[in-house]
Amino acid sequence: MSEGSAGVRVRPGAEGPLVLTGPPTALRGRVRLGNDGEHRATVRGLSVHGERIDIPAPGPLLARLDPGTTKEVEVRLRAGAGTPPGDYPVRLEIGGQELEAILRVQAAPRLTVAPAIVTAAPGITAVEVQVTNMGNVVADLAATARARLLVDADVPGPFLGPGAAGTPTELDAVLRLPAPVSLPPGSAETLAATVEIPAGLDAERRYVASLPVCTATVHVVVVPRTATPVKRAPSGPRRSHA
Repeated sequence: MSEGSAGVRVRPGAEGPLVLTGPPTALRGRVRLGNDGEHRATVRGLSVHGERIDIPAPGPLLARLDPGTTKEVEVRLRAGAGTPPGDYPVRLEIGGQELEAILRVQAAPRLTVAPAIVTAAPGITAVEVQVTNMGNVVADLAATARARLLVDADVPGPFLGPGAAGTPTELDAVLRLPAPVSLPPGSAETLAATVEIPAGLDAERRYVASLPVCTATVHVVVVPRTATPVKRAPSGPRRSHA
């Protein structure tokens, strides 16, 4: 049995143009394809034509249809991560046919902070962090971030989620910026900040706080204000084995 894309037809929807919805890098929609030919048909790939949005690499599309059948197929597209939210009219070409579509890009806020873990002693500690807006909307950073200190806490690793595990105390850690910050999409900035840790903590126990910075988290690990040097036993004279 021969196989190609001849005979494939895009079945128009009853509600107007095809709509693909999602964040810029994960736009999803479904289209109905029918095979009006006499042979099994295969459709591979699609192309996108639009003036207001850049689709560097359309997602894969693969559909096999027997003669006289209709199938609903998922269409996946990936735009640039910084594409602003909104509706973008485009033309999709599938199986040699064009259809009108709308790419409905949703807001996808995403901020990263480096370093993600800082140390601070009781009192006020100066820190420096770099914030990068990886999303498609402005990231607004408040001048103050506050979170409860956890005692006997585990230090969160980079892939263990946004928060630390421990027993909550009645005390807060505070991160302060000189002023609120608005970060446009695709931009980065190095910020001078301070971390405030209350006094009176048990120096023999570990305290951690997970401070919210827009969609990111800065983990603060409390260390003693002063450390006692480790005393080494004096080394005796070397003995000769000659």
